[in-house]
Amino acid sequence: MDCCDCTPRVAIRSCNRDPCPVDGAWGPWSAFGACSRSCGGGEQIRTRSCNSPPVAGDGQPCQGPSAEIQACNDQGCPVDGQWGDWCCSWSECSATCGGGQRTRTRQCSNPAPANGGADCVGSGIEEEMCNTQPCPTDGGWSNWSDWSACNVNSCTCSRTRTCSSPAPENGGKPCMGDLVNRRACFVFCCLPDFARSLGLGGRLPGPFGGMGFGGMGGGRSLGGKSWMRC
Repeated sequence: MDCCDCTPRVAIRSCNRDPCPVDGAWGPWSAFGACSRSCGGGEQIRTRSCNSPPVAGDGQPCQGPSAEIQACNDQGCPVDGQWGDWCCSWSECSATCGGGQRTRTRQCSNPAPANGGADCVGSGIEEEMCNTQPCPTDGGWSNWSDWSACNVNSCTCSRTRTCSSPAPENGGKPCMGDLVNRRACFVFCCLPDFARSLGLGGRLPGPFGGMGFGGMGGGRSLGGKSWMRC
Protein backbone atom coordinates (compact mmCIF):
# COMPACT_ATOMS: atom_id res chain seq x y z
CA MET A 1 0.00 0.00 0.00
CA ASP A 2 1.40 3.30 -0.98
CA CYS A 3 1.50 5.57 2.02
CA CYS A 4 1.34 8.59 -0.15
CA ASP A 5 -2.13 7.58 -1.26
CA CYS A 6 -3.67 7.71 2.21
CA THR A 7 -6.78 10.05 2.67
CA PRO A 8 -7.68 11.28 6.18
CA ARG A 9 -10.95 9.85 7.37
CA VAL A 10 -13.43 12.25 9.23
CA ALA A 11 -16.53 11.09 11.08
CA ILE A 12 -19.51 13.58 11.45
CA ARG A 13 -22.52 13.15 13.66
CA SER A 14 -25.40 15.40 14.77
CA CYS A 15 -25.59 16.91 18.25
CA ASN A 16 -27.69 19.24 20.36
CA ARG A 17 -30.83 18.11 18.66
CA ASP A 18 -33.10 19.93 21.20
CA PRO A 19 -34.76 23.01 19.68
CA CYS A 20 -33.32 26.36 20.55
CA PRO A 21 -35.18 28.36 23.22
CA VAL A 22 -37.64 30.95 21.84
CA ASP A 23 -39.04 33.60 24.17
CA GLY A 24 -42.73 34.30 23.76
CA ALA A 25 -44.01 37.69 22.59
CA TRP A 26 -47.50 39.17 22.77
CA GLY A 27 -49.69 39.41 19.78
CA PRO A 28 -51.93 42.48 19.26
CA TRP A 29 -54.76 43.36 21.64
CA SER A 30 -58.24 42.39 20.59
CA ALA A 31 -61.01 45.00 20.47
CA PHE A 32 -62.81 45.68 23.76
CA GLY A 33 -65.86 43.51 24.23
CA ALA A 34 -69.37 44.70 25.07
CA CYS A 35 -69.88 46.64 28.30
CA SER A 36 -71.32 44.59 31.13
CA ARG A 37 -73.92 47.30 31.93
CA SER A 38 -75.77 49.85 29.85
CA CYS A 39 -75.53 52.56 32.55
CA GLY A 40 -74.37 53.10 36.07
CA GLY A 41 -70.82 51.81 35.48
CA GLY A 42 -69.83 48.51 33.86
CA GLU A 43 -66.68 46.80 32.59
CA GLN A 44 -65.39 45.71 29.22
CA ILE A 45 -62.44 43.41 28.49
CA ARG A 46 -59.89 42.95 25.75
CA THR A 47 -57.34 40.15 25.44
CA ARG A 48 -54.07 39.27 23.74
CA SER A 49 -52.20 36.03 23.10
CA CYS A 50 -48.57 35.14 23.63
CA ASN A 51 -48.09 33.93 20.05
CA SER A 52 -45.88 36.38 18.25
CA PRO A 53 -43.93 34.13 18.54
CA PRO A 54 -45.12 31.52 20.97
CA VAL A 55 -42.79 30.17 23.60
CA ALA A 56 -40.58 27.39 22.33
CA GLY A 57 -38.09 25.16 24.09
CA ASP A 58 -36.84 26.70 27.23
CA GLY A 59 -37.85 30.18 26.10
CA GLN A 60 -39.40 32.68 28.48
CA PRO A 61 -43.14 33.20 28.57
CA CYS A 62 -44.67 36.58 27.79
CA GLN A 63 -44.55 39.04 30.62
CA GLY A 64 -47.66 40.97 31.68
CA PRO A 65 -51.40 40.35 31.71
CA SER A 66 -53.21 38.63 28.93
CA ALA A 67 -56.43 40.62 29.61
CA GLU A 68 -57.15 44.27 30.24
CA ILE A 69 -60.34 45.67 31.87
CA GLN A 70 -61.65 49.20 31.60
CA ALA A 71 -64.71 50.99 32.98
CA CYS A 72 -67.58 51.83 30.62
CA ASN A 73 -71.07 53.38 30.58
CA ASP A 74 -70.49 55.19 33.83
CA GLN A 75 -73.33 57.66 33.17
CA GLY A 76 -76.23 57.51 35.66
CA CYS A 77 -79.12 55.20 34.86
CA PRO A 78 -82.56 56.76 34.18
CA VAL A 79 -84.69 56.94 37.32
CA ASP A 80 -88.48 57.06 36.92
CA GLY A 81 -90.23 59.39 39.34
CA GLN A 82 -92.50 58.09 42.08
CA TRP A 83 -95.05 60.06 44.13
CA GLY A 84 -94.44 60.89 47.74
CA ASP A 85 -97.23 60.89 50.33
CA TRP A 86 -100.03 63.43 50.13
CA CYS A 87 -98.74 66.51 51.86
CA CYS A 88 -100.04 67.83 55.12
CA SER A 89 -103.74 68.60 55.54
CA TRP A 90 -106.50 69.73 53.18
CA SER A 91 -106.68 73.40 52.26
CA GLU A 92 -109.46 75.63 53.57
CA CYS A 93 -112.80 74.98 51.90
CA SER A 94 -113.70 77.52 49.21
CA ALA A 95 -117.24 77.92 50.60
CA THR A 96 -118.76 77.76 54.08
CA CYS A 97 -121.94 76.08 52.83
CA GLY A 98 -123.66 75.01 49.66
CA GLY A 99 -120.71 72.98 48.40
CA GLY A 100 -117.13 74.13 48.01
CA GLN A 101 -113.80 72.55 47.13
CA ARG A 102 -110.59 71.90 48.98
CA THR A 103 -107.24 70.55 47.79
CA ARG A 104 -104.10 68.81 48.91
CA THR A 105 -100.82 68.18 47.09
CA ARG A 106 -98.05 65.64 46.72
CA GLN A 107 -94.56 65.82 45.26
CA CYS A 108 -92.91 63.64 42.60
CA SER A 109 -89.89 63.10 44.80
CA ASN A 110 -89.84 59.51 46.04
CA PRO A 111 -87.61 59.38 44.03
CA ALA A 112 -87.60 62.37 41.71
CA PRO A 113 -87.07 61.58 38.01
CA ALA A 114 -83.39 61.68 36.99
CA ASN A 115 -81.17 61.07 33.97
CA GLY A 116 -84.05 61.08 31.53
CA GLY A 117 -86.38 58.95 33.64
CA ALA A 118 -90.15 59.27 33.29
CA ASP A 119 -92.18 61.75 35.31
CA CYS A 120 -94.72 60.54 37.83
CA VAL A 121 -98.01 59.41 36.33
CA GLY A 122 -101.11 61.22 37.58
CA SER A 123 -101.81 64.57 39.20
CA GLY A 124 -99.99 66.22 42.06
CA ILE A 125 -103.24 67.88 43.20
CA GLU A 126 -106.30 66.16 44.64
CA GLU A 127 -109.65 67.92 45.01
CA GLU A 128 -112.78 67.01 46.95
CA MET A 129 -116.11 68.60 47.79
CA CYS A 130 -116.57 70.12 51.23
CA ASN A 131 -119.22 71.98 53.28
CA THR A 132 -122.00 70.51 51.18
CA GLN A 133 -124.73 71.35 53.69
CA PRO A 134 -127.33 73.87 52.41
CA CYS A 135 -126.69 77.51 53.23
CA PRO A 136 -129.07 79.30 55.67
CA THR A 137 -131.77 81.38 53.97
CA ASP A 138 -133.13 84.39 55.84
CA GLY A 139 -136.86 84.93 55.55
CA GLY A 140 -138.32 87.72 53.44
CA TRP A 141 -141.79 89.28 53.51
CA SER A 142 -144.30 88.81 50.73
CA ASN A 143 -146.27 91.79 49.44
CA TRP A 144 -149.13 93.04 51.60
CA SER A 145 -152.54 91.66 50.76
CA ASP A 146 -155.41 93.98 49.85
CA TRP A 147 -157.19 95.64 52.75
CA SER A 148 -160.02 93.62 54.21
CA ALA A 149 -163.59 94.88 54.51
CA CYS A 150 -164.23 97.10 57.51
CA ASN A 151 -165.05 95.02 60.56
CA VAL A 152 -168.46 96.22 61.91
CA ASN A 153 -167.58 95.30 65.47
CA SER A 154 -164.12 96.84 65.77
CA CYS A 155 -164.39 99.48 63.07
CA THR A 156 -161.01 98.35 61.75
CA CYS A 157 -159.75 96.80 58.56
CA SER A 158 -156.57 94.83 58.07
CA ARG A 159 -154.11 93.49 55.59
CA THR A 160 -151.63 90.63 55.96
CA ARG A 161 -148.36 89.39 54.63
CA THR A 162 -146.39 86.14 55.00
CA CYS A 163 -142.76 85.36 55.62
CA SER A 164 -142.47 83.41 52.39
CA SER A 165 -140.42 85.42 49.95
CA PRO A 166 -138.37 83.43 50.71
CA ALA A 167 -139.28 81.39 53.76
CA PRO A 168 -136.43 80.96 56.27
CA GLU A 169 -134.55 77.69 55.79
CA ASN A 170 -131.57 75.84 57.22
CA GLY A 171 -131.29 78.03 60.28
CA GLY A 172 -131.89 81.33 58.47
CA LYS A 173 -133.34 84.31 60.36
CA PRO A 174 -137.12 84.78 60.54
CA CYS A 175 -138.77 87.89 59.15
CA MET A 176 -138.79 90.91 61.46
CA GLY A 177 -141.99 92.94 61.84
CA ASP A 178 -145.75 92.36 61.90
CA LEU A 179 -147.75 89.77 60.03
CA VAL A 180 -150.91 91.93 60.23
CA ASN A 181 -151.38 95.65 59.70
CA ARG A 182 -154.62 97.24 61.04
CA ARG A 183 -156.17 100.68 60.79
CA ALA A 184 -159.43 102.35 61.79
CA CYS A 185 -162.23 102.50 59.27
CA PHE A 186 -165.92 103.46 59.15
CA VAL A 187 -169.13 102.04 57.87
CA PHE A 188 -172.71 103.08 58.75
CA CYS A 189 -173.02 100.58 61.57
CA CYS A 190 -169.90 101.88 63.23
CA LEU A 191 -171.18 105.44 63.68
CA PRO A 192 -173.26 104.92 66.89
CA ASP A 193 -170.32 103.18 68.55
CA PHE A 194 -168.07 105.98 67.47
CA ALA A 195 -170.53 108.57 68.85
CA ARG A 196 -170.66 106.78 72.18
CA SER A 197 -166.87 106.77 72.25
CA LEU A 198 -167.08 110.55 72.09
CA GLY A 199 -169.66 110.66 74.95
CA LEU A 200 -172.51 111.65 72.60
CA GLY A 201 -174.91 108.87 73.58
CA GLY A 202 -174.84 107.16 70.24
CA ARG A 203 -175.71 110.23 68.12
CA LEU A 204 -173.31 112.29 66.05
CA PRO A 205 -173.67 116.04 66.21
CA GLY A 206 -174.30 118.47 63.42
CA PRO A 207 -174.35 117.27 59.86
CA PHE A 208 -173.24 113.69 60.84
CA GLY A 209 -176.36 112.96 62.88
CA GLY A 210 -178.26 110.07 61.34
CA MET A 211 -175.81 109.82 58.42
CA GLY A 212 -173.94 106.77 57.27
CA PHE A 213 -170.30 107.15 56.37
CA GLY A 214 -170.39 104.33 53.87
CA GLY A 215 -170.38 106.69 50.93
CA MET A 216 -167.52 108.91 52.09
CA GLY A 217 -164.17 108.73 50.39
CA GLY A 218 -160.73 109.48 51.80
CA GLY A 219 -160.14 110.02 55.49
CA ARG A 220 -161.90 111.85 58.30
CA SER A 221 -160.69 112.96 61.69
CA LEU A 222 -163.16 112.89 64.55
CA GLY A 223 -162.46 113.05 68.24
CA GLY A 224 -158.70 113.19 67.58
CA LYS A 225 -158.81 109.86 65.74
CA SER A 226 -158.18 109.15 62.06
CA TRP A 227 -160.85 107.13 60.37
CA MET A 228 -160.21 105.64 56.97
CA ARG A 229 -162.51 103.97 54.57
CA CYS A 230 -161.35 100.46 53.72
